[in-house]
Amino acid sequence: PPGAPYIEGYTTGETLRRGQTVELSCRSRGGNPPAQLIWYKNGAQVRMAYRTAGRLSENIYTFTAEANDNKARFRCEASNIMSQTPLKVEVDLTVLFAPTHVSISGPSEARVGDPVPLQCSTAPSNPAAEIKWSVSGKQIRNATSRTVVSPEGGWITTSNITAVVEPNKRSLVVICHGLNMQLTENVVSTTNINILYPPSPPIISGYVEGATLVWYKNDKKINSVLKTADKSATAELTILANVTDNQARYRCEAHNSATEIPLFETKTLIAPETVKIRVEPEELVPGIEATLICDSSSSNPPAKITWWKDGIPVEGVNATSKSGLWGGTVSSLDLKINVTQDMNE
Repeated sequence: PPGAPYIEGYTTGETLRRGQTVELSCRSRGGNPPAQLIWYKNGAQVRMAYRTAGRLSENIYTFTAEANDNKARFRCEASNIMSQTPLKVEVDLTVLFAPTHVSISGPSEARVGDPVPLQCSTAPSNPAAEIKWSVSGKQIRNATSRTVVSPEGGWITTSNITAVVEPNKRSLVVICHGLNMQLTENVVSTTNINILYPPSPPIISGYVEGATLVWYKNDKKINSVLKTADKSATAELTILANVTDNQARYRCEAHNSATEIPLFETKTLIAPETVKIRVEPEELVPGIEATLICDSSSSNPPAKITWWKDGIPVEGVNATSKSGLWGGTVSSLDLKINVTQDMNE
């Protein structure tokens, strides 16, 4: 029968790193015929090709260490036709590996003052990874963590925190670090949490409120015709003068939402109380030109004077005006006539 197999290329307790190339050699000496060597991983056959040189048999299994190789049992069996049962040798591997990634779970939106629960989980790691948090640039030290065995090998670490949204923040930048301290390898995940705010009161632009214009006669509101243009407003008032307008006070007020006290303009109407006619010269004789002068008493607005002869209007000359009483105006208008013998005195 063949001699007992032995393994070279790995010593129990030795640590490998994920990605490292591993070469396990199984050898057996003696036996006739030479031993047949077969490799098994966790009970499953992985390589049965072997070679012989004289009375030495050798099966070399080369592979790249992965996470699932951690704590995997590799067994080599040697046998020939003379063996009643195969001879066995086995070794358990230790493979160190950092997490390939970390993932953050939690809400993507929050309101000011809301508690925001967040969880970060690592991919499998050996030894177990540590998790460190930072929220908006501040390291979080009161996180809770737990570790569970991964079916893929190694351990999965999960950490939980509760962040609180502070005022005047538009977003929370959350960073989770997964660190394998023995391998000094670090993986990072980042997420942004959008902070929701209620809308501010609406503002209307592109429209300017025009003025509201109101006419008053002796403090009594009266109707007028309102007109608006691009940047102005007018209120037109048509007056059919009568006795009530004598010394009447008309006031126009303008206001909009920007004015606390209405703006106003006052106009006082004063009708002329009298008109007088003067003659120059006082002594009239046929053949001369005389001047008739019509003078109004003070009025506001200025009085309009017209001359009439036998029910027909005639054109006057030298229309003049000067300041009168109570802020009014005294108006005058002349009429030239030729004195004839037929004129009555």
